[in-house]
Amino acid sequence: MLKWMRPLFFITTFTTVEFKKLLFMKLTSEIINILNAGGSVKINCKSKLTSELINIAMAASKNNVTLICTNAGCKLTSELINIAAAGKGHVVFELD
Repeated sequence: MLKWMRPLFFITTFTTVEFKKLLFMKLTSEIINILNAGGSVKINCKSKLTSELINIAMAASKNNVTLICTNAGCKLTSELINIAAAGKGHVVFELD
């Protein structure tokens, strides 16, 4: 006899603005490519893992461009220190 399991479905509702943000959010690799081309970027810290922000900060430092991190207050101080160290003076935090 077969035992049937009910599949679990998670239905998430997004507002139009949230959907557009998800649709147009850049991948970490895309952001690093922009920095490698000489562009500076502004990133919401809530949208990236600390490890991703560290990699992005290293790319900013390597290419002598600026990384601006908004909503940096959502990260621990120790995480911000690691990001700043990786950026070597090329990272600006907005602590709102």
